[in-house]
Amino acid sequence: MEAIIIPIFWIVSYLLPTIIGAARGKQNLLAIAALNILLGWSFIGWVVALVWALTKDAQQPSAAGQKPSVVSVSESEARLSRARVWIAVVVVISALGFWVSQVEHVPDDSPPPASSIDNQ
Repeated sequence: MEAIIIPIFWIVSYLLPTIIGAARGKQNLLAIAALNILLGWSFIGWVVALVWALTKDAQQPSAAGQKPSVVSVSESEARLSRARVWIAVVVVISALGFWVSQVEHVPDDSPPPASSIDNQ
C-alpha cells in the first residue's frame, strides 16, 4: 500500500502549484504548469510557480471600452516592495538549500581513517 501512496503524495506535492492555479481559474495556467513541470525540480522554480498560482490575476479592461484603472505611484511602490521581499525570500531559501546540500554529515565519534603507513 505504501508503494502506491508515497509516489502519489510526491506527484501531488510536485504539481501543487498547477493544481492550485487550476482550482483558482488562473488566466495563465498553462505558463504556471510549464514552469512547475520544467523547473519545479529546482525548488526555486516550484516556489515561483506556487507564488504565481497564489497571486491575484490582473484585472482585464471590459469589452465595453472602459479604460483600465490607473495605478497610483504609492501602490506601484508597494507592489515593487512586495516583489523585492519575495525575491529576497527565494534567494535566502535557495542559499540555505544549497548550503545544506553541500554540508557533509560526518559523525563526531567516528575513528580517524587508518593510513597506509600505520598498517606496515
